[in-house]
Amino acid sequence: MLRHTDELMARVLDALDGSAAAGNTVVVKVADHGELGGAHGLRQEGAMIYRENNRVPLAIADPRNPATHSTTVTGLTSHIDIVPTLAALAGTDLLGPVAGRDLSPLLSAPGGSVRDALLLTSDAKSSGGQSPGVRYCLRGAITPRYSFARYSTPDSLDGPRTEFDYELYDRQEDPLELHNLAHNGGAAPLVDELNGLVDALTADQLHPTGPGRR
Repeated sequence: MLRHTDELMARVLDALDGSAAAGNTVVVKVADHGELGGAHGLRQEGAMIYRENNRVPLAIADPRNPATHSTTVTGLTSHIDIVPTLAALAGTDLLGPVAGRDLSPLLSAPGGSVRDALLLTSDAKSSGGQSPGVRYCLRGAITPRYSFARYSTPDSLDGPRTEFDYELYDRQEDPLELHNLAHNGGAAPLVDELNGLVDALTADQLHPTGPGRR
């Protein structure tokens, strides 16, 4: 599949070169999800917080700024950032407020950041929703250090917090995300703090209000 994807991408890039438009076209490569590939005993993808599932390729090549090519951005980015980024690169204004951030400044300052945390959500029934009572709905947050998830049924998305199942990983001390700090009620103050962060991100990104919100 990866080989076939590369072949199809090469066809697109060859056609772009043949059209003489390559010098005026920004090319973006992105994936919709990662591949667990055996990590945590799982394969494919699903509603979970693990980095193998959520860390995906995002490559932006702007022919007007070749000096930015082959640089690697270290800050947090999200799929919701793609639309405002493309608008900025195209030099056009968005028609309304969006939750995403413009990533184009990172092309020339790859060590920078445009956000402090990411919101992860999933309500996919394919992650267990066919069975009654399964907490398959995910609301989570990724910060530069922590990966945090709370799982609930559809009718308890907003709590109470005691009804959630939790995962919390310190990627600085536990880069493979093997030690759940929230197991058996652990790291309660940090869980409470990150619950507040998820609530704030959810209100901002899933329930947009007001003009010009970013």
